[in-house]
Amino acid sequence: MKNAVIAVLAALCGYLLLSALGVFDFGPFTDREHREHYTALRARAVDAAPEYILGAVYNAADWADAETLRGVSLAVDVVNSGDPAKRFRLETRGTASSRPLNNEAVQRFADAPETAVLIGPFESFHIPSSRALTQFYGLPLVSPKTVVSEKLPVLDPDNFVTGFPPLELWVRATLDHMEKQALRKVLILSSGAGTYGDIVCTALERGSRDRRGFDQVFRLNYQQPLRRQALERLLRSLAGEQGFEAVFFGGTLRDFVEFLPILRDNGIYLPVYGHDDLYVPEITASANPFDLYLPKAVWGHENPGFDEAWRERYGGEPTYHALLGAKTVFILAEVLKHEDGYNAERIVDSLRKNVRERLDNPETAPQIIVDAFPAAK
Repeated sequence: MKNAVIAVLAALCGYLLLSALGVFDFGPFTDREHREHYTALRARAVDAAPEYILGAVYNAADWADAETLRGVSLAVDVVNSGDPAKRFRLETRGTASSRPLNNEAVQRFADAPETAVLIGPFESFHIPSSRALTQFYGLPLVSPKTVVSEKLPVLDPDNFVTGFPPLELWVRATLDHMEKQALRKVLILSSGAGTYGDIVCTALERGSRDRRGFDQVFRLNYQQPLRRQALERLLRSLAGEQGFEAVFFGGTLRDFVEFLPILRDNGIYLPVYGHDDLYVPEITASANPFDLYLPKAVWGHENPGFDEAWRERYGGEPTYHALLGAKTVFILAEVLKHEDGYNAERIVDSLRKNVRERLDNPETAPQIIVDAFPAAK
C-alpha cells in the first residue's frame, strides 16, 4: 500500500514538473479544448454583434495586395447596399510585409472573438502560420489569391478556404500555350521554398512530365534575394548547353524586375512565361526585349453591381487582382446569407461546397487566359 502511494505521488510530481516545463501546453487534447473554447466563444460573440466583422491582413506596400484589398472593400460596399439581414464591416491591417508582422496582425484578429472571418493571407508565404493560428482560435480563413502547398501538414479541422482557381487549371493553360508555340525545352526558374512561385513551379514541373514532348524541362532554384552574378553565370551556361526554347519565371515581382536586365544584357531573347502574380502594370506596360506571356483568370459572369460601382468610383474596368478580392467577398456573402446562427466549421464547409459548385458550373467556372505582351520593336 505504501509503495502504491509513493508511486502515485511520484507520477503526480512528474506530471506537475512536465506541466511546468510546458510539455502539455500544446498537446492534441489541450489544443482541442482550446479550439472548442474559442469556437464557442466566437459563435456567441459573432451572433451578438450587429454586423459581420471581416478582418483583412495584407501588405499595403505591395501593389497586388493593395489592389486585391480595393476589390474586397468595394465588394463589401456593394453587398451592404443590397440591405442584407446582417451587414459586413471590414477591418484591415496593412502591415503584413514580413512573417512576424503578418502573424502579429492575424493574432490580433484571432484574439477578438467578434471577428467572423479573416480574409487572407494575400501571399502564400504566410499561409503556414496564418492557417495554424486561425485553426487554433476557431476562425475561418478565406484567401483571394493563394494556394496551400502540398508539403504542409493536414489540419483537422482545417479552417482555410481559397476561392483561387486550382493550380491544375493554370498549369494546363500554360503548357497548352507552350505547345501551340512549339516550345518544349523549358527552363523553370523558381524562388524560395513556400512561396507562391515555388508552389506553381512544382505543379508546372510535374505537369510537364505528363505531356509528350516536354522531355527537356530543367528547374533551377535561386535563393532570395536574387543575386545577379550567380544567376547570370548559370543562365549563360544553361542557355548555351541545353538550348532552351522558353523560360518560366516563378519568382517575385521584385526579383522579376532584376531578372529582365540579366536576359537583355546577355542577349538571351527567349520567350518568357510567368505566373499570375506578375500580372501587374509595372510588368505588362514595360517595353521588354522579348515576348512575355502571363496568365489571368476570367469569369463568364460579372459580379452584380461591382463593375458598375468600380467604374463610378475609380473609372475604367476593375483590375484582375481587384476581381479576385471581390469574388471572395461575394462568395462569403452568399454563404453567410443562408446561415442560421454562426458556426465556423459549417461556414468553412459551405464555402468549400460553394467553390466546388462554381468550378463545376460552366457559367461560373473560371477560364485561364494566357495574355501575350510582344517584344518591343
